[in-house]
Amino acid sequence: MDNKNIPASLGIIVIIIIAATIAGYLWKYDESARHNDLPPAAKSELPEKTAPSPAGDKNVYINSKYGFSIKFDDNLTFREFSSGAAFQPKNKPSAIENEVISISVMQRTGDAQDVPFETYVKTAAVHEIQNYKSLASIEKITAKSGIIGYKTTWNVAPIMPIGVRIEASDSVSSPRYYFDSKDSRKDTIQMECTDEFIQTCDEIALTFELK
Repeated sequence: MDNKNIPASLGIIVIIIIAATIAGYLWKYDESARHNDLPPAAKSELPEKTAPSPAGDKNVYINSKYGFSIKFDDNLTFREFSSGAAFQPKNKPSAIENEVISISVMQRTGDAQDVPFETYVKTAAVHEIQNYKSLASIEKITAKSGIIGYKTTWNVAPIMPIGVRIEASDSVSSPRYYFDSKDSRKDTIQMECTDEFIQTCDEIALTFELK
């Protein structure tokens, strides 16, 4: 090969590399410009990656100690305690007074351990909660897991200070939900909520599972 032609060949190669680099840059610039020129509506239609929720549109609370779980909306957060958990809206300061839903294990009274679950729930709160006088309403619930529960309300006598006698009528409690536990002779699993969150509690009750 003629050594005189080597510089000419190298020059051609350099020119080709420079031309390819410039062409690539111009192509990327054109793509970017075309995207930025899209109207706002068109930009919103571009695909966007979002992280999948671990439980569809809900989060899962699992109580490993007593072997149950529920699903709850993403706008709630919870505080766990020894027998269960209490839930409150995420947009409020973390405080007991802001808790709107609680679920926990309650021990049956000593003389009711052999009573069938569906019978026990009809008098449970009378034995467990002060001033709860009698059952006001009861509704059967079938969770998606197939587990049977009950939504109840109760007639509640007013609490009077000692020595004070005032005519006052009974009130009806907020709903209280009952589910059987793994140790059905000993415990029940109960959920209660404020009146503003009854619909949320109804939805949570349908997600109840025993693990």
